[in-house]
Amino acid sequence: MAEANVNDGIKERRQELIKRLNKEHEGIKGSAKQPKLQNHTQMKFTVADKIVSGGKAIYEFWTADQVNSSKIAELESTAPAAPQEEQTDVELFKKTMIEHNIDPSLFGVGKAKPIEQLALEVQTGASRLMLDATEHKKLVRVVDVVVLKLRPAGAAASEAPRLLIEMEEKFPDGRTRPTLRLPGTKREPHENARQTAERILSEMLNIKPEMVTFDFSNVVRQEEEIDSPSFPGVRTVYRKELVECIVSTTDPALLLQVGITNNKGFQAADSSGNTKMFEWMTEREAESKQVKLKVVGSNISTLVRAPIGMDEEALADHLKGLGVDPSLYGKDGAKTLKEFSSELIKGETRFGKGANGDNLVVTEVVVLIIRNDGPTTLVQTHQVSPSGDINSKPRLPGAKRRPDENQFLSARRIIKRQLEIDDNAVRISGD
Repeated sequence: MAEANVNDGIKERRQELIKRLNKEHEGIKGSAKQPKLQNHTQMKFTVADKIVSGGKAIYEFWTADQVNSSKIAELESTAPAAPQEEQTDVELFKKTMIEHNIDPSLFGVGKAKPIEQLALEVQTGASRLMLDATEHKKLVRVVDVVVLKLRPAGAAASEAPRLLIEMEEKFPDGRTRPTLRLPGTKREPHENARQTAERILSEMLNIKPEMVTFDFSNVVRQEEEIDSPSFPGVRTVYRKELVECIVSTTDPALLLQVGITNNKGFQAADSSGNTKMFEWMTEREAESKQVKLKVVGSNISTLVRAPIGMDEEALADHLKGLGVDPSLYGKDGAKTLKEFSSELIKGETRFGKGANGDNLVVTEVVVLIIRNDGPTTLVQTHQVSPSGDINSKPRLPGAKRRPDENQFLSARRIIKRQLEIDDNAVRISGD
């Protein structure tokens, strides 16, 4: 991929890494404070514009009457049908593999899953493809996981604090396997860490979430990389969020149910008929059994968004294949191939097909309707340019969705990065 065409993408990834390194460095010096993303607690707030550098965006929570009178939440009844995914999407996916030194012909052979399965995972948000910046062109499959460090409340000062450890799993056919791990599971695309943590309690441990107090202000993040036979050549990184939580209920029956009162283990069956065995033990006891409890090494993530799209040469060939003359680009006000390629690589646009088969360039936007307990709706009321010009046209919060990004992941990105709102304060409907 030509360097000239990916400069914007490279700059974006480098800036992201620099921010993380600076944050880690300030933390070591003791000067860094984690920003409290509490904008959702204010009726009006201002943030830096994440789209126009140097600009500002002003948001307010509006009443239903204000929203209705502005008509910003109305959908066009005459909107055209959504564009179809282009048939060559899998081929472009294969090209991405090849550009990152991964042989797509190995997919679908033996125990390996077909490449379409990986593409579907990315589309549904079950996983995402990212670059590991520690190595050149290292493309990895990333899966988000939430893990609980669940402890009993009120341990005596002389006692070592205990943790809940999953010891073993028994399948419906009678087979068993040792697990020796903290309770955890994959995070669904629409979930925040709180929702996943509550699901672990209710579905895996049969513990009511209201029995437990969470500490989301001190979540520890770690990444574990393993080989994945299902996707040859693509390493899988499990990006874990370790959430500290305490069984805060004082109900004797419930404390006995989860083995706290008698210091015994307990078992719980999930909806699939699998039964998991749990025990309370000290960290020293857990580590002696090789249970992973702590982050090894730096906790700075080196994962950045992967470049997608095509360089100028590949784009020109693709346009020819669609019956479009590439020489028309850069003339009479049209964008140049370089500009078009840059948009594709950054994920701002993609190719698609209209209902009648016409070739389309598609920009997909995710728009959020965020309501608080008021109930009021969050609206961007003003956009201030770097020069001070003010655009007072109201609109709902939103951003462009990358072709390799599930809409729920786009929504989470908007909430945290664009609006600077605590991700765990917003529940997204999974419907």
